[in-house]
Amino acid sequence: MDALFLSRLQFAFTIMFHYLFPPLTIGLVVVLEGMYLKTKAPQYEMAAKFWTGIFALNFALGVEIVRLLSDHVSFDDGLHTGDDPECNAQF
Repeated sequence: MDALFLSRLQFAFTIMFHYLFPPLTIGLVVVLEGMYLKTKAPQYEMAAKFWTGIFALNFALGVEIVRLLSDHVSFDDGLHTGDDPECNAQF
């Protein structure tokens, strides 16, 4: 297995989870909220609040992990600014 194949495999898994989980999680909360508004059953309201908190925590942790990783990984590859040193802003 070469690096290109492994990179494509990693991207496939990443995009698969990204396409699968955000719509399911957002959809679950929307369905639970809709069921609560339709039936006024308190168990739907409790479930919606519970899952909203879980998803908010998951989102916040994801944002923080990306922020921490971006501090350690340099994204400045020089492709955006050209050869002029005056144009090479640090992103």
